[in-house]
Amino acid sequence: MKNKNIVIFIIALAILGTIGAFVANFHNSNISENISDWGNFGGYIGGTLSLISVVLIYYTYSKQSEMNYRNQFESIFFEMLSRQREISKKACLHYFRHIYHIIKYVHSDRIISPADKKRYIDMIQAEMSDDELFVSFFNVIWWHYKSQKKDYLIWLDTYSFFENLQSSGKWF
Repeated sequence: MKNKNIVIFIIALAILGTIGAFVANFHNSNISENISDWGNFGGYIGGTLSLISVVLIYYTYSKQSEMNYRNQFESIFFEMLSRQREISKKACLHYFRHIYHIIKYVHSDRIISPADKKRYIDMIQAEMSDDELFVSFFNVIWWHYKSQKKDYLIWLDTYSFFENLQSSGKWF
């Protein structure tokens, strides 16, 4: 939204600057009947429009680059999530390491907004059963105690990863 406002401001400034410069130079002149004067005027307007088109091309390029980055990010994220489903059927420790790396991938991204990061983390949590969420909770506590590193625990707290953890009566 900020970039869009800047682009609109630059275009408005170019248009007003062009009109202002023209009026300042020719406000006392009569409208010319000479065709070459109109050709020069057309070149003047064309130059202004080319500046505006350069600004619009740059804006389009930056938006397209942003969308390409987001598509690449989502492609990797959903591939990781798909592998997580496969791993959940096989090896327990690998499962927890893989969840850690998916969350780390999302958390450490510098372009995705915090709200979008929360949305991606919520998708990870939504893929987990209550039992998986419960065991993950204790795995994170154990990992935190064992490694004395708080990063992972802080990330999970930031995204309210365990907000849906409920007792089903099976475990506690």
